[in-house]
Amino acid sequence: MSQSPDHRAARPSGPHDGSSSKVNGMLERFRGLSRSRRIGFAIWAVLMVLGGVMMVVAWQGRPVAGDCLTGLEEGLTGYPIVECDDPAAVWKVVGDAEGERDDSDLGTCDGQPDGQRINENVGRNSSWEMCVVPHRP
Repeated sequence: MSQSPDHRAARPSGPHDGSSSKVNGMLERFRGLSRSRRIGFAIWAVLMVLGGVMMVVAWQGRPVAGDCLTGLEEGLTGYPIVECDDPAAVWKVVGDAEGERDDSDLGTCDGQPDGQRINENVGRNSSWEMCVVPHRP
C-alpha cells in the first residue's frame, strides 16, 4: 500500500503546538537551579505580587469635581484626596474632564478666575484635566 504524495505527518495544533514543551523546558531549567536560587526567586515573585496588590489597594484614583486635596503633587497612590471637612484640605476640585491627547485646555477652569488647571497626558491617545480652587471651609 503506497501513500499519496499529499500525505503529510499530522502536526499538533492548538494548545499542544509546542508551547507546552517550552514551558516544560523552563520548568526543567528552574528545577536545575540550586535550592537557594529557587528560594530567592520564589521570594522575589511573592514580593512583586504583594507590591502590585499594595499599589492597587493604595491607589486613590483621580480626583473628580467635589473632591478636596491636601496638595497638587501626584504620588504613587494618586492625588492626596481627603474629606472636605478635613482641616488638611487645601484645594477643591471644581471640574474634571477627559479628552484627546493633544487637547491643551479642556475648559475645566472656564468661569473660575481663581482656578488652577492641571492637565496630563494619559495613555497613548488621551488626556485628563482638573481645575482646582483654594478650599474655603
